[in-house]
Amino acid sequence: RHRYVRRGRGLHHRACTTSLVPVVGLDYVFLTNAGVVLKEELKMDDDQISAARQRGELAKCLVVRCHASKSCFGHVIPCKGLDEDGIVVDMMLQDLEWPGHTRVIIKADNEPAIQALARRAIELATIELKDMDQVGKEDPVAYDSMTNGGTEIGVSLLRGLFRTLQLCLEPRIDRQVPVDRPVVAWLMEHTSLLLNAVVRGSDGLTAWKRVRGRSFAQPLVGFGEK
Repeated sequence: RHRYVRRGRGLHHRACTTSLVPVVGLDYVFLTNAGVVLKEELKMDDDQISAARQRGELAKCLVVRCHASKSCFGHVIPCKGLDEDGIVVDMMLQDLEWPGHTRVIIKADNEPAIQALARRAIELATIELKDMDQVGKEDPVAYDSMTNGGTEIGVSLLRGLFRTLQLCLEPRIDRQVPVDRPVVAWLMEHTSLLLNAVVRGSDGLTAWKRVRGRSFAQPLVGFGEK
């Protein structure tokens, strides 16, 4: 008998039912003058990335996405993993609280820094978030990023909208804004707001309406306008 070998890129991902407990995914991306990029797209090792950040050529960003509500948040952060002031984990706790779930599962890739952040968030969530009853953690399959596809969708949406807003802002002020400027961190927060309040999913709903039960009714202006 002849035996055939499949040359697939990875294990086949079978369709499965939606998790009964909402999943919140975490990922890191980088901000450059060309927009938001993934680490593998930088083609740099850790030492080169660190040097580029010190020169102000790169900024690191944490992406948090709730797979159930489709809400997505991006934050420019001072460092990878945990910082001594707890700024990054506080940002993440606010994101966990926003969808209003009482139970969540945190899912991140196997990078030690983001795993440490996930563990710390689990420790603090049930203490500091009054409506949170249970927070668990689920690890993706090693060497297989496709198992965290729901988060990758959020990264793709965030990077596209951020780049659009960046291209609108710079001609408006007639200058290029370096990624290490504070206004870039605010632009990322504004991108998250628009993504949750304005952008509609395939069901015709925004993340804001899924969570709040009503549309976002506050007036909005272009970033940098007055």
